[in-house]
Amino acid sequence: MLLDDLDALRRLNARIEQLQAELAKLEAEKNSLEASAAGHRADFEHERDRCDKLMAETLVLTKVAMSARENAARLEGEMSARRGRRLWGRLLGPRRASGRRPAETSVTSSGSSPRQVVTAAAGI
Repeated sequence: MLLDDLDALRRLNARIEQLQAELAKLEAEKNSLEASAAGHRADFEHERDRCDKLMAETLVLTKVAMSARENAARLEGEMSARRGRRLWGRLLGPRRASGRRPAETSVTSSGSSPRQVVTAAAGI
């Protein structure tokens, strides 16, 4: 019996040593995985910061683009208004401040001098 107990004790010691070796192996693997996870976490933090910066830049650029579109629309409206005024100006002819046509335009088209036109209009 004593030999059986000694043999059982040796097997238990061998099993304990085997389990301790497995435990050491698992602890080394755990440390390796923790180091890898820390690296991934650092990469994630870096990418998140980068994404935040890109989003902020995107918002700024969107604001600039919207402002540019508003300015372009305003300028296009001003150009359209000026074109319209020029078109109406050409259709109506030149005007004085009083809103009447200058005598030179009507006189020069008939070939008469302004004095002749005034005299003829007055019946003199």
